[in-house]
Amino acid sequence: PVGDADAVAAGTLALKNLSRVSDMLLKATSTKTGEPWDDLEEVYGRMISQWSVEMAPVVRIIGGVDSQPLHIGQEGVRFKTVAKARQVAAVEFLLANAFKTPAFMIRPEVLRRIQASGAVDRVRTAQTAILTSLLQNARLDRMTEQATLDAAVAYAPLQFLTDVRNGIWSELGKPGAPIDIYRRNLQRAY
Repeated sequence: PVGDADAVAAGTLALKNLSRVSDMLLKATSTKTGEPWDDLEEVYGRMISQWSVEMAPVVRIIGGVDSQPLHIGQEGVRFKTVAKARQVAAVEFLLANAFKTPAFMIRPEVLRRIQASGAVDRVRTAQTAILTSLLQNARLDRMTEQATLDAAVAYAPLQFLTDVRNGIWSELGKPGAPIDIYRRNLQRAY
């Protein structure tokens, strides 16, 4: 499976599928005239949950460790720091996909059928959960240890934090660039 070998590639494919699902939601769930929009609400909620599920393996790459069971007499080490290039690619993926406004979640023709309000809060909650996981102390501690023990292949915590900050606040380097409410909420959470 793609996800076992490359969480970023798997996440890219999953996001394409979620976008396709989003395009089909209304048609696929409105089969009986006169019925409530319960199916639409259920499938929409599952789509949002699946987005979070797809982001989690990418987050785990950052500060991650590859493990291979080895025993006495076998060559090599059991735990290896995930290569810096893979970690940087994971951060870039998250900046481009988890921390940009997720258009597929914001479909007025769907949202106005299932609830009067809550879309902005739903996106804020989903993005904040990813950001909180990304910036947890245990991850930063692990990255600090990796930088100490495996400096050549490690992603330094300072560089990681700089990359995340620059990505989340990227509009500040572009005077007049619009910052929508979803992005402002993410910046506040940061």
